[in-house]
Amino acid sequence: MKKIICILLLIQGGFLMAQETETVVTINGKKVQVNAVPTTADNGLTMTNGKIQLGGALLKPSVVTTTAANTLTIAGLQTGTSTDNVLVADANGVLKWVTRAQFGGDNLGDHTATKNLEMSNKDVNNISSARIKYELVVYDRVAANLSTYSIYKDNGNFGIYNGLKGGNDLSINETTRKTTINNLAIAKSTDGTAPAAGYVATAADASGNVIWKAPASNSVMGIKTISNNYTVAADDYTVIAAGMTGDITITLPAAASSKGRVLVINQNDVSNAGNELTVKFDVDVIYSSKIKAKELLAPFYSASTGGTLKINLQSDGTNWYVVSSL
Repeated sequence: MKKIICILLLIQGGFLMAQETETVVTINGKKVQVNAVPTTADNGLTMTNGKIQLGGALLKPSVVTTTAANTLTIAGLQTGTSTDNVLVADANGVLKWVTRAQFGGDNLGDHTATKNLEMSNKDVNNISSARIKYELVVYDRVAANLSTYSIYKDNGNFGIYNGLKGGNDLSINETTRKTTINNLAIAKSTDGTAPAAGYVATAADASGNVIWKAPASNSVMGIKTISNNYTVAADDYTVIAAGMTGDITITLPAAASSKGRVLVINQNDVSNAGNELTVKFDVDVIYSSKIKAKELLAPFYSASTGGTLKINLQSDGTNWYVVSSL
């Protein structure tokens, strides 16, 4: 009888191997549930040598749920490079690859700052324009010097503030355009000339270029003798044309930048071997309401002055006028 029961159990056991789950009754009358050993695996799992292992294609959308207590950790990952792909999740939590190139640069304009931006001594390059809300504070390159300069705009006034001295070194009013500079120094003028004690900074031209000049004495005014073409200098007062062998041209300063200035022009030579000589100007000078010319006019020559002509010119800011003559 026992042999028959054993044979039945073996047959039933072989049948169970082909089933997933079966219930058997032992010789003692107990019911036992037996799970058959699976022979295949799918949906991300594989069967290898009777062992179920990770690896394989998913056959359906699959979800791994974690909690604060039951987290998911992957240990032993290899170190990546800056060209590797990045794992991201979309709005539904589906994992996807994004190439590093797709990220580009971080667009700071998409963010609202909640704390200071620390650049760690790095440069900020290629800024089209920088808009500063209140002020820009500039620190010294020498770390030990803790004094700062500030660039700011307050109620229409632009200023450069000296933190050490506690005041503006420069300020500009946006309405009046008045510029105030504290402790102004001009190291060199437009022509590269360095100043000397007592020198005067003066405009060299209508553009306002500054040059340094020694101040003229109240009783001494500049005088120049010429025999060829000449451009009147900033410190000239009298120009004498002598030793001429032909006509010459005197270039006068711009009337617009010479308002009130007086020039004395003296032509000593009237002729050369019988040929009349003429001192000309680069612009018209006004003799009267009806006469203007770019030269010293012959009717003013006088035998009483030895055949020479002397005229005084003065600018009204628009023209040079002949204000007296001999």
